[in-house]
Amino acid sequence: KKMKKGILHLTQNHLKPPIQMAYTLSEPAGCPPDGPEHCIDAACEHASEMHIDQTNTTHDLYADAAGLAFDALTKAKSEGFDVLMMDTAGRLQSKADLMDELEKIVRVLKKVDPDAPHNVLLVLDATTGQNALSQVEVFGERAGVTGLVMTKLDGTARGGILVAIANKHQIPVHAIGVGEGVEDLAPFDAKEFAHAIALE
Repeated sequence: KKMKKGILHLTQNHLKPPIQMAYTLSEPAGCPPDGPEHCIDAACEHASEMHIDQTNTTHDLYADAAGLAFDALTKAKSEGFDVLMMDTAGRLQSKADLMDELEKIVRVLKKVDPDAPHNVLLVLDATTGQNALSQVEVFGERAGVTGLVMTKLDGTARGGILVAIANKHQIPVHAIGVGEGVEDLAPFDAKEFAHAIALE
């Protein structure tokens, strides 16, 4: 769903992004019991609904995630796409093998484009509270996070974690999710948010 929200934002700005799901058999957090295959099928369905090119299939379940990333970026560059969105799935910072895989994806992307990845967005759940600070620190070290998206921020009571993250890590917050709908991903306005907290 977070990928679908991102696609909607890009298409509204007249950009055409192909998408790549880079998790294969790693069984990302948040996938149902039938695992990554269901997640890839869902992504294909979302892409089809929004007329977006989706670069992988369920056959990729048995491929290397970094290899999928390499192929996706190579294709995006050769076919002149504006943006390549890559979802590396829910990864627990405590799972060393998944974090190593994430680092490998970054290294492989640089073989195609030395400046890639150009942006690394970490999607955080506002309900996790202080655990989000740990996530920002670990993912920042391992993947070079450049910005944040905070979901489930449908109440300013949960917004204190944003203040804590900004104070400690000084990473920009690009967007916030204020509901479950695809169109509920909104640009983050720091002044507006600070005003809302001050009124609590």
